[in-house]
Amino acid sequence: MPTKTALNFTYSLEDRPECGASLIRLKGSVDAFSYMALKTVLKRISDGELGAARRNMLIDFRDVQYCASSGWSVLFLQSALLKERQGRMVLFDVSERASHALSLLVMREPLLQVVEDEAAALECMARAA
Repeated sequence: MPTKTALNFTYSLEDRPECGASLIRLKGSVDAFSYMALKTVLKRISDGELGAARRNMLIDFRDVQYCASSGWSVLFLQSALLKERQGRMVLFDVSERASHALSLLVMREPLLQVVEDEAAALECMARAA
């Protein structure tokens, strides 16, 4: 699917049926100006409005320069919704700068799984299938 623009970031969407996942590639910054657009995009993907509805999401952070706490909140909430549907979310290629706000958030149980790269993310999904 072609790249879409949502304020401060763009995204592209790929269907990965071999692991029952939608692969979302983000680029730019997720901040106070764009987090609602990210929330809408993830909901529409989850609901099948932008392709096949998949219970799993792989999110590529390779080209995300910054993610504010509001962006992480959106990801936490979407991850929780996917878990309710027996799905999961895996993030990969998260830079140190993008993950700074995440490191400040204290959680008793991790809501987001973060792995090193796309191969590791696909492997996680394959193990869960």
